[in-house]
Amino acid sequence: MKQLKIRSTIGVNLLELLMVITIISVLAAIGYPNYIKFKYETRRSDAKAMIMHIQSTIQNFLIANNTPVLQATDLTTLSFPAKSKSGYYNVSVSISSPNYTITATAIEDQLNDTNCRNIIMTNDGVTSSQNSSAAASTGCW
Repeated sequence: MKQLKIRSTIGVNLLELLMVITIISVLAAIGYPNYIKFKYETRRSDAKAMIMHIQSTIQNFLIANNTPVLQATDLTTLSFPAKSKSGYYNVSVSISSPNYTITATAIEDQLNDTNCRNIIMTNDGVTSSQNSSAAASTGCW
C-alpha cells in the first residue's frame, strides 16, 4: 500500500497574499476620504476659535471704552494676529461703521477644503461661510 505524504507549508501562498492586499485596499478606499474630511473639519475649528476670540476681544474693548461702535483706528490698538493659531487661515476684520465683519480665509493645504473657503462672523454674531466660488455654503459652523 502506498502512503500519502503530507507536505507542511511554511508561509503564505500567493492567493492568501492577494486576499490580504484586497482587504487592505478596500479599507483604505473607505477610510482615506473620511480622514481627509475630518482633517478639514478639525482645521475649521481653529479658525472658528480665532474668530470667537477676536469677537470677544472687540466686545470687551467696546465695553471698557464705553463706545458702541468700533472705529478703524481701534484696530491698531487691538492688534489681532493675521493667522489662526495652526496657520491654516488668514484672519481679517473689516469695518463698515457701525458694523464690522471678521473673516477667516483658508490658506495653504486648507484651500483644498472647497466647501468652506471663508468663515465669517458679523458684529451681531451672525455666522456664515462661503465656498471656493464665493457662494454661500452650509455646514462650516
